[in-house]
Amino acid sequence: MEIGIVGLNAMGNFENWITGETDFTIMVPPSRDMKMVSHKWQLMLTDDTFELAVADFVAEFRKFEFSN
Repeated sequence: MEIGIVGLNAMGNFENWITGETDFTIMVPPSRDMKMVSHKWQLMLTDDTFELAVADFVAEFRKFEFSN
């Protein structure tokens, strides 16, 4: 499963595999190299921790999207 968010000031990607492995990355445009400003990789999620991880991803995205 993958969720991608593109805003005016930030971009984010959340990826989760059936095994529970999960990565998320927040990047700040506008630039050709899309500077990475936040990431969590190799998380191992369960049904009980999935919603918290998505909420963490959205909070991180909002921090950079609305920082101006």
